[in-house]
Amino acid sequence: MTRQYLDIHRPHSQALIDGIPFDPTLPPDFEVIAHEERDPLEVQDWFCRPYIRTYTWSDREAHYRDLRVQGMPPEFEQGHYSEDWWPADGTDESFEVDLAEYRGRWFESFPDGVRYTVYSMGRAAEGDQIAVRWRGCCASVADAIAVAHAGDDVFKDVDIKRRLVFHHEHRAGFE
Repeated sequence: MTRQYLDIHRPHSQALIDGIPFDPTLPPDFEVIAHEERDPLEVQDWFCRPYIRTYTWSDREAHYRDLRVQGMPPEFEQGHYSEDWWPADGTDESFEVDLAEYRGRWFESFPDGVRYTVYSMGRAAEGDQIAVRWRGCCASVADAIAVAHAGDDVFKDVDIKRRLVFHHEHRAGFE
């Protein structure tokens, strides 16, 4: 059974910057929903259509503080790991120190405090499954638009690659 796909979720209902949907209103769990649960119109509308989401430092800090309160998720007990679960571990003092370090790295990478992340729906690496793919993070709207317009060539074009802020480099040495 598919979840509800409404007119407010469709590309023509979104704010656009240079033709690219910017902070679109999408169905719940759009980035992670199983292919079988997608409405065929959703796939038709969004397949190969890039979009940009913004994330601010204050959003990120609130997320990490929420994780701190919640503690390790059940998946951790099942042997799974995510580098984003670090706030749930350690003392309050070490959490604040780590958060301050991460804030410094965030603003070093994203001087305005905003990360512009480009995504697009396409084929998953495993075959015919439909998945939302990460295209890259940028420090400016202009760079994010250039990445969005680059499409599948995003990692081939030297000028476009220069515009990306790679998340793992951003987190390097922060474990």
